[in-house]
Amino acid sequence: QANRTFEVQLNRLERDLIGMARYRELLAKDMVTPPRVTEELVGVTDLGNTLLVNDRILEIEENIRFVSDNQRWTPYPTKPYKPGKKEPEVSLRVLRKPRAVIELPSPPPRPTVAKRPAEYNRQR
Repeated sequence: QANRTFEVQLNRLERDLIGMARYRELLAKDMVTPPRVTEELVGVTDLGNTLLVNDRILEIEENIRFVSDNQRWTPYPTKPYKPGKKEPEVSLRVLRKPRAVIELPSPPPRPTVAKRPAEYNRQR
């Protein structure tokens, strides 16, 4: 029974993902309109035992619709471009002289700290 439940849930997930991809494709082709969504920032909401901070409410004001005017539709590739398995041949040509190499001077030597004379320690 657990395997059957898993299979049903997996099929639903696959259906939803395909539907999302199909919606994005139709939206890119201007075959559907995007939904109109409003956002309301509530800030802090007290629900008794629960306190919601930076609460935000999103509401769909207008659902998506199909666009029946096919003059608005734009062509869009249905399959993504896949390059061939063979690496393309590349030939390079230098069009200008290379810039001269600038050699940076070596960093200055680190300063050394002189040791105090032994007499200094005795005077203290």
